[in-house]
Amino acid sequence: MKLKFKLSLMVIAIVAVIVTGIAMLLLKEASNISLELSLANLERTLEREVNYWKGREDGHLLALNTLAAIMEDFESLPPETRRDQFDSLLKGALIENERWGMTYSIWKPDALDGMDDRYIDRVGSGPGGQYAMTVTKETGSITTRASTDIANTMVHIMGPNARKDRFDDPVALKINGKISFGVLIQVPIINHLTDEVIGAVGCLLDMAVIQPTLEYTMRENDDIALMVMYSGNGDILAHFLPERIGKNMNDVDVEFGDAKQAAFYAIKNGEKFTGKAYDPSLDSNIIMSMHSFPIGNSDQTWSILIGASEAHILKPIYTITRFTIILAVLAVIIGAVITYFVLQEKI
Repeated sequence: MKLKFKLSLMVIAIVAVIVTGIAMLLLKEASNISLELSLANLERTLEREVNYWKGREDGHLLALNTLAAIMEDFESLPPETRRDQFDSLLKGALIENERWGMTYSIWKPDALDGMDDRYIDRVGSGPGGQYAMTVTKETGSITTRASTDIANTMVHIMGPNARKDRFDDPVALKINGKISFGVLIQVPIINHLTDEVIGAVGCLLDMAVIQPTLEYTMRENDDIALMVMYSGNGDILAHFLPERIGKNMNDVDVEFGDAKQAAFYAIKNGEKFTGKAYDPSLDSNIIMSMHSFPIGNSDQTWSILIGASEAHILKPIYTITRFTIILAVLAVIIGAVITYFVLQEKI
């Protein structure tokens, strides 16, 4: 009996070692596959969001470029009608684009019709009479006035980046009677006869639409624990915690932990960022990934951050682990029973 008992223990031990070794190998491989699939899915979601928003913002630049192309044909119009026609063009564009809080066009002095001195007192003229019309929905209804951005626009169209799109950082402005965050964007108007930038046409892009879209994306993807959109200076355009909108990530986003400066550097330089940190607002370790995208041919980039909780990512791995342990224990028990009866027959 002692021999049978020793042999039984020996065989059971061998079976246990083999089963445990195989189980650990299978568990490690399955865990790696599960983790890779979860992270790949997170990256796909991030890429999809980047492409979506890049397409939307570039679409507004395309609309502005269409307006610029029409205005570039100004010399085909009688000089005395050009301002009135462009006023109507800007008003129509504002009506057609619900997300625009204003449209405006600013030209170099005397570039539009050579009659600035005749229009000094006209609504939509700068101090010297230059065309600087703004059509706005500041009060909720459409009104017209002279642009308040003449100086900045002149610096841009007279500078080395005159042919580039201009895309400003977000600012708090009144849109439809309430304060909202908006971004001024504009494209150049070029005289193709002289190949000179003679003006610009732009709009105020309301950022309010981004937040509900972000919230919808999070509702539809339960693996996303956090999601943020940043402008190129780190200002928050949309956030999984809406009270942070309009603030700078350096002031409020604790989710990055010690990697905050690395994340800010990536935002400023339009680079990718990946990291892992503890998020006190979610009480969980968060695995984060951030991609940036350029807007038009401007120097501006926006960034989208998506994070998933480590617990959520590892949830399938925990399930696999429990299942593997149960199988291993059952295999050892079955092996022990078979060994016992085999030895009972032989000894």
